Amino acid sequence: MTSLTTKDIETVVARAVESEVKIVDHSLEPFAKLKTGCLGGHLLLTIRFKRGSNNREESQTFFVKTIPDSQVILDTFMDDSMFADEANFYENIAPLLIKEYNGDGWSPKCYLVNSNALVFEDLRIQGYAISLDHYLDESLLKAALTSLAHFHASTMLAEHRLGKTLREIFPNAFVEKLFANHGKFAKNIPVGFDAIKKMIEKFGMDSSLVPKMKDRIWEFTKMRKGKFNVLCHGDLWLNNLMFKNHGSVKCFMVDYQFLRYTSPFVDVSMLIYLHTTPEYRKKSELDLVEHYYWVLHDTLLQGSVKPPIPSYESMLRDYKDYRLIGMILGLLYLPGLYLPSDVLEEIHNNPEEMKNWFMGDRYGVIGFHLDTVPTYEKKLKSMVVELMEEAKIVFDARSV
Repeated sequence: MTSLTTKDIETVVARAVESEVKIVDHSLEPFAKLKTGCLGGHLLLTIRFKRGSNNREESQTFFVKTIPDSQVILDTFMDDSMFADEANFYENIAPLLIKEYNGDGWSPKCYLVNSNALVFEDLRIQGYAISLDHYLDESLLKAALTSLAHFHASTMLAEHRLGKTLREIFPNAFVEKLFANHGKFAKNIPVGFDAIKKMIEKFGMDSSLVPKMKDRIWEFTKMRKGKFNVLCHGDLWLNNLMFKNHGSVKCFMVDYQFLRYTSPFVDVSMLIYLHTTPEYRKKSELDLVEHYYWVLHDTLLQGSVKPPIPSYESMLRDYKDYRLIGMILGLLYLPGLYLPSDVLEEIHNNPEEMKNWFMGDRYGVIGFHLDTVPTYEKKLKSMVVELMEEAKIVFDARSV
């Protein structure tokens, strides 16, 4: 288990409490009984202290993220740079983003960064929690898109103030980890596309467009010259969104290991397509995009600097170009997340099962549940149909 030094504990309390304190004791324990992710350890830090001459003991809890303790994960698909890249984000990049930024927060406060641990405020004691439903209702969707727009706006404001892009300032900070020809974790993408191909064939459709889909997502997740680019979160699945649903709904995004510098609509399409149904999207997709745009627009207007703001029409055109990316990401992520809860828990909590899912016979698990769980089959079939309809439009248009 990760240990924190006395100096680490003192630093955390000094930054969190902002007054002179005397440390009484501290403890570390697992943050939850079951793991909900694979690329980090999660601990609860409790610090007991006294303020100044006050003899009354107080305590405060913090969330600690560490390097995974599983050697299987570290050896098989955890890239060496993942933890260091997130640490660099909180140590060097995030402070630039929030300097002179006047909007609501989009990430929890980070009180300590060291070589093997990140210490954050404990969002749970503020009423934040992960949604238990894969499909977010409209209030949660808009809260998440609001947080995302604030994050993207903070990039634009910082770059305008600094006179350089973040890519220029940190040329080695946003190396693609998913859609790349290097690194351990990227090796799971061919496994994911093989599963997509087999799902398409399972539902009696032609899978010949899958290589073009793969080429498109590899192209569109990179920075695009002449296009609108921002710092993107890159991993907006359910457990990386925390909501406070008391009064006005608020959202924080967590886990910044998959940062990339590209179109904001990689993030927007991923958020929408991982958390809504095809039926909902037909009715409300563009309303969600419009909500994102006007939050971005208004946040930029409130900043102390005034970067140029793209028009809604130009951003809507860009979003439509990226819609297919959201569909592909949905079919890379959701076949796992839609599995029965006991199966998903086994994958998250058993490194060998996780290794098999990411690097082995993923479709074997998917195919079994397609044949045995009607609700699972229905969800994935509707997504596959939607993907194939969009792919035919996209690639037929390109061939004209």
